[in-house]
Amino acid sequence: MSGRTLLPLLGGSPAVWNTCLVFFQGVLLLGYLYSHLTTRYLGLRRQAVIHILLLAAVLFTLPIAVRRTDPPAAGPALWLLGTLFASVGMPFFAVSTTSPLLQRWFAGTRARGAGDPYFLSVASNFGCLVALLAYPVLIEPALTLSQQADWWRWGYVGYAGLVAACAGVVVLVGRDAPAEREASPSAGASQLTESPAAPWRWLLLAFVPASLLTGVTQAVTTDIAPIPLLWVIPLSLYLLTFIIAFAPGVRLPFRVLGKGLTVPAVALTFALLTGATEPVWLVLLIHLVTFFAAALLCHGRLAAERPPADRLTSFYLWMSVGGVLGGAFNALVAPALFHRLGFVEYPLMLVAACLLRPTPRDQARVRAWDIAGPVLLGLGTAAVISFARTDRATAWFGRLAELTSVPADMLRSGACFGLPLIAGYFFVDRPVRFALGLGAIFLAGALDPGAQGRPLHIERNFLGVIKITASPDGQLTRMVHGNTIHGQQRNAPRPQVVASFALPFGAAGPLNGLSMLAAADGRWDDRHRPLTYYHPTGPAGVTFRYLVDGWHGPRRIGAVGLGTGALASYARPNQDWTFYELDPAVEKLARDDRFFTFLRDSPARSLHVVIGDARLRLADEPDGAFDLLVLDAFSSDAIPIHLLTAEAFELYERKLAPGGVILMHLSNRYLDLPPVVAKVARTMSQPLVMRQNDDFGLSDRDREDGKTPSVWVILARLEEDFGPLAKPVRGFVPVGPSNAPRWTDDRADLLGAFRKSDE
Repeated sequence: MSGRTLLPLLGGSPAVWNTCLVFFQGVLLLGYLYSHLTTRYLGLRRQAVIHILLLAAVLFTLPIAVRRTDPPAAGPALWLLGTLFASVGMPFFAVSTTSPLLQRWFAGTRARGAGDPYFLSVASNFGCLVALLAYPVLIEPALTLSQQADWWRWGYVGYAGLVAACAGVVVLVGRDAPAEREASPSAGASQLTESPAAPWRWLLLAFVPASLLTGVTQAVTTDIAPIPLLWVIPLSLYLLTFIIAFAPGVRLPFRVLGKGLTVPAVALTFALLTGATEPVWLVLLIHLVTFFAAALLCHGRLAAERPPADRLTSFYLWMSVGGVLGGAFNALVAPALFHRLGFVEYPLMLVAACLLRPTPRDQARVRAWDIAGPVLLGLGTAAVISFARTDRATAWFGRLAELTSVPADMLRSGACFGLPLIAGYFFVDRPVRFALGLGAIFLAGALDPGAQGRPLHIERNFLGVIKITASPDGQLTRMVHGNTIHGQQRNAPRPQVVASFALPFGAAGPLNGLSMLAAADGRWDDRHRPLTYYHPTGPAGVTFRYLVDGWHGPRRIGAVGLGTGALASYARPNQDWTFYELDPAVEKLARDDRFFTFLRDSPARSLHVVIGDARLRLADEPDGAFDLLVLDAFSSDAIPIHLLTAEAFELYERKLAPGGVILMHLSNRYLDLPPVVAKVARTMSQPLVMRQNDDFGLSDRDREDGKTPSVWVILARLEEDFGPLAKPVRGFVPVGPSNAPRWTDDRADLLGAFRKSDE
């Protein structure tokens, strides 16, 4: 609920979800520390009384209310953590104490099973799993955020009453120590827990799966399938491994689990090194199965090493420290530590998980070949990759592709990574050697340019990783986030294109619209022409053509979402442009002349980029500030929902000048957004009329020219405000009534917006 409120303010980035996880892991640590210290120094009876007072005090902080403030461009992670602490810190702190306290209290009774109360953690994690799955499916569609807060308050009252009743039992009949008859280690507990090194093993076994949780979430939601709500699945698997590992009577075969991890680990290594994203279901399965196997191995070993009940709170404390450090490593440390390398922590933790495989006693000692073997494997992989980049190798792969009907790129990937991984699998019986072998192949893989082209620059911050790459033929420079291209520009101008490209929809005259702009300043060569969604023959180009040519001509233009700045190429010398961009790294790269020149070469009279949440920044502008407002923030993985709500459109309408128009880019692989916009537009206090342009019928020439399919809509107060765009021949057609639910700041049915299978 808290994440749903704050997620849109930071662009819907998976890093927001991961930071929320770190916050809750951190507060969980504080709750476990409280449980441990009060158990150790107060005894059960005094602890129970103090806890009843704590539960009562938290009632004064309800209902939960998350204050929406402007996140800073620098340090959004700290802002997010502070906002969460101020809004839900105390209620969650009280709830986080439940599992260790109830287990410790139960251990202080004479009830059956009191000597091994860890089975209660299974019920706790099962409840978390049910709530996690129920929220997007049942709770969010049915209740507004304010209603959810009210229900949570009354649920907390019931929870506090039940815990207080348990505390009352402790005060009346509890004992300050478990019975002597049950003081011995519980079934399944290892005698290794008596070792002074045991807490550090607990920490490590909790650290690795917690880090993998955020790593796999980041990977599958940005690089594989940027599907909203997909990040629920890794957390569900994480909780499921706890449930299995701590279930009563379960004895996991760790040697089998360790060997079972190796196969998906090799497959995942191949997928990561080759940048594989298709078929989506198979790549997702590889990521999730590997994560599940690694987490189950680590959590199973934790359960096997759990101490007797008298050390229960210490065990949970160390486990929580490992969890919060693992999450913080990915969400807070890695973006600063690896800001020029990308998501290094994910493969790093995969190697660490393989290192945690149980080692037979006769192989516990690390031998020289355990180091030398992986080194030689890495050097061999690097040599193969270097050779595969030569012209001779390219010719060989081409001829082999003709003979086998297997794509040359696939053959190349098999040679560069498949063969080394097969060789590395012969190390499988030596866990250290096998894990280091995977690490060596990962290091050598840095020499490979990858499927998205040769990397020119990598910029990483809290909001994600942005890569600047060169296309394989070297003609295009691209801005890439995950597997989404957010813009590209040609490196080599082709002046002949100025007179040859065809204007759409039967435009009359050789010099019209954009062609006149080309003739006026000579800049519409192939290098300066917008590509992808913004191509001159697409809906964006058509809109600017008819707004510029033969209409009232907007002078003040606002654009939400910067990308490479390609839209700035449509500017005229009498126009003032303002871009609103959440990520400062995007502006930095869009202004870097080594990569893109759209902003530098724009003919606009003035051009400014405002960093921050677009809705908050637009609210600072005077009413009637813009003749044209372009919204281009919905084609990526997790859309900023708060820019599509009724309250947001009321703001847009106020900022439009009389006769102004809103142009929205709504291309999205997974969400059908035009019906959502149509519903909101028709139910405003000042309804807006809407037209839609689905530009899907691309020719081979269009694709060669850098154009991609796109969906755009235009909105205005009156039909006549559309001017020439109102004619169907321009591609924009009226939109009929929408049955989509109306999105508001308090409720947005994201599941209902998913595309149907036949669309």
